[in-house]
Amino acid sequence: MDWEFNLIRLPVAMMIRNSRDEAFLACDVSPPKIGLDESFQNLNELKPDIFSISYNPGRSVSVNSVVAASWVQAKTGISAMFTVGTRDMNKLALQSLMLGAQLNSLKNVVIVAGDRFSEDDSPTVQEVNDFSPTEMIKATVDMNSRKDFRGRNIHEPTEFCIGGVLDLNKRWDKEVILVEKKVKAGVDFLLAQPFSEIGIAQKFMNYYFEVHSQALDLPILWGIQMLEKGSGSFYDVPEDVLRRIAKGNSGLDLSLSSIEEFQQIGIKSFYLIPPFYKGGRRNYEIAQSLIEEVRK
Repeated sequence: MDWEFNLIRLPVAMMIRNSRDEAFLACDVSPPKIGLDESFQNLNELKPDIFSISYNPGRSVSVNSVVAASWVQAKTGISAMFTVGTRDMNKLALQSLMLGAQLNSLKNVVIVAGDRFSEDDSPTVQEVNDFSPTEMIKATVDMNSRKDFRGRNIHEPTEFCIGGVLDLNKRWDKEVILVEKKVKAGVDFLLAQPFSEIGIAQKFMNYYFEVHSQALDLPILWGIQMLEKGSGSFYDVPEDVLRRIAKGNSGLDLSLSSIEEFQQIGIKSFYLIPPFYKGGRRNYEIAQSLIEEVRK
């Protein structure tokens, strides 16, 4: 039991580095809109190396990611990292939330901005953005050194392993500068959004080196968007892939093929995104099937 507790407390960057030649698998989980027990009961069968709890997906009201991650970690015995968005809270609220995560033995966080609200949303809800994601990364590093956003001492230092987002679907000339700012701010690992061509990963790493004259030497969890007929995606899926899915081709086989292509170029750490549908339904069973296939 003590061994399991210590494993949960490991920073995800260390977990990735320690995995060596074995695949390291994080699995995305949506926080529920209803009671935790009803929504998460099927997670007991899901066995990734770490869970990644999303932040209000679809800009919908759902269980706070810190609460959901704490629940998942306690119920499954598997480490959970939580995502927090700077869109919705001021500096005081964000750092208070982080102290709550520390209190609940959550050590791994991914810091994002959060999707912009639409024009239809604007009459009823407003963005805050008191921190940018890069600013919050730096402020969280300061919390690890026992300082709050005012420069005052907190009771004891936090122990967060801090993640940022890498999106190769955006303009590379801007993304490469933004990633470097996150690196300088003190980010420990990156979570890459899924994209269409496996070879793009190495091309971006080469481009980063050309721009900054140094390698992007951080653990990266590379996104794998699992697809099924009627499911959504976080990137523009190529038409030929959509046709194959529509004809009944296995989304599991497509995802496994992507992972195998990544492994051929030396990439072994992945961020699995189970299929999602309108209304928030997720298919976690196919994610577990993929995990089992990868570990054979």
